[in-house]
Amino acid sequence: MDQAVSYKRCKFKKILQILALIAQKQTAEFANFFANSAAYLVTL
Repeated sequence: MDQAVSYKRCKFKKILQILALIAQKQTAEFANFFANSAAYLVTL
């Protein structure tokens, strides 16, 4: 049981690391998207 849990945690950490790398590369686009979304929500 413990092995399965630690395996899942390890896999989850790897996924988070990959997402973090993607986020770093896409930060500018995310910032743009967020700004546009915020502006859109304000106009509603």
